[in-house]
Amino acid sequence: MTKTMTRVDVGIYRYTTKGGKTRFMASIKHREKYVRKLGFTTISMVRQWRVSRTGRIAENRLFPEIEKQRIEDERQRVEEEKRQAVTIKSYGETFIQAKEGSGLKFTTIIRYRSIFTTHLTPVWGNIPLTDITRAKVRELVAALNDKGLKSKSIKNVLLCISSMYSDAIEDGHVQHNPALRPGKLIKTSKRSEDVVTFSHEEERRVLHTAKEKCPQYYPFILLLFRTGLREGEAVA
Repeated sequence: MTKTMTRVDVGIYRYTTKGGKTRFMASIKHREKYVRKLGFTTISMVRQWRVSRTGRIAENRLFPEIEKQRIEDERQRVEEEKRQAVTIKSYGETFIQAKEGSGLKFTTIIRYRSIFTTHLTPVWGNIPLTDITRAKVRELVAALNDKGLKSKSIKNVLLCISSMYSDAIEDGHVQHNPALRPGKLIKTSKRSEDVVTFSHEEERRVLHTAKEKCPQYYPFILLLFRTGLREGEAVA
């Protein structure tokens, strides 16, 4: 039902509600549009409202109600973008399925799935791909270090992330790879206790035993001690 407005003063109108009560409407032009507000019970309230808005017009500021609506619209827009955004979890599933179809080694697929289940989905699952930065990757590395993961395991996690983002770039979801050059993200320290080596006495005993018990393998074992080759390298 259209209200019948009676002009009382500049930008002030009187009307009657469905319940028969007299109310006033304020009207003021701002940025080429008329802003109207209903429901005032007295003319003085209307004038007070118009004065406050006139100050904002002079300062080229938005009205509070418009500002509030814009903030709400922006909040809803951001939430909608998040709902529609491709997350780490959703793209991770797509990424692994694509790798399965590409013929990647079964062991690598298993490792990728384990990395997502254990390290990525619990922490980043609902975060959009576009929100993962180099700083977030560093935070993840620090958290994995705190959990006691070895450098090699952390590197495998970073290589998985990097591979996923390489695919995401090709698919047009992101423009950068936050996990490139994983070596710069991992601090490694070479410690002698990480590598257990034979002492000279242990080497002498092993060679002596090999010479007596299995002389056919003595040259091979001697080769390993003298060159430091791995078993597979020596066999090749």
